[in-house]
Amino acid sequence: MKRKLFSLMVAASVFLMACNSTVNKENYTKINTGMTISEVEAILGEGESQASSGVDMSELGLGTITSEVMVWQEGMSVISITFSNDKVMAKAQSGL
Repeated sequence: MKRKLFSLMVAASVFLMACNSTVNKENYTKINTGMTISEVEAILGEGESQASSGVDMSELGLGTITSEVMVWQEGMSVISITFSNDKVMAKAQSGL
């Protein structure tokens, strides 16, 4: 009996954690091109920076162009967003 109760509690905990996940299809669809990092983090929470770069284009009158790829992952669900000058340029997902 204790083993069944324990198994039920573990299953319920996993289910509840999945329900509270911010890395889901609904939130992914809320992310739009042009949103700022702050706007995205208000939806998904804090992400993890995977790569960043900057290119000085001042000779062409463009200033510095920055790029950063951030990832949000919970289990097998992954959202990856590329920011250019701190705004969403592209997004991708896996396992949602």
